[in-house]
Amino acid sequence: MIMMMVMALALAACTSTNMTPNSDEDLFKFKNTPLGNSSAVGQIIHQLPASDKFNEMKLETDQEPYGLSLSYDNVNEPLSLDDLEQTIVYNASFIFALIPNVERVTFTLEAKTYVIHREALQKWYDGRVLEEFESADALKEYIGAYISDQQKMDQLLEES
Repeated sequence: MIMMMVMALALAACTSTNMTPNSDEDLFKFKNTPLGNSSAVGQIIHQLPASDKFNEMKLETDQEPYGLSLSYDNVNEPLSLDDLEQTIVYNASFIFALIPNVERVTFTLEAKTYVIHREALQKWYDGRVLEEFESADALKEYIGAYISDQQKMDQLLEES
């Protein structure tokens, strides 16, 4: 009986002390985060796909339009090029939905760099404004319909 109580307390402690937000609802609590809030921006980045490969973040806030530069290491190991590019568009979409004053996101993946502009991504999404989404599930569903179309992906990445 005592052993079961100890195990129950240990299990409860493990689940209640997880301070790292990791659910989609936690991610959307950062909606309307200004780019200048480096702590919150970092928390957003650490909850997006490929965060285990994330290396460095640079806020480009000296003059408008503001930008965010992210660098990643060893990204090609588990991901194909198509998966990698889908991850970039997915992450950029969430960043634009949550951080209203960032106008471009630069992803540096070892030797390759992708720059995604808010205006180009919004145009690619047929004019849909990403900040209008109120939940991660709705945004994920919307993104999924676009990133699964390789021809559309190629079009976006050529323009960016």
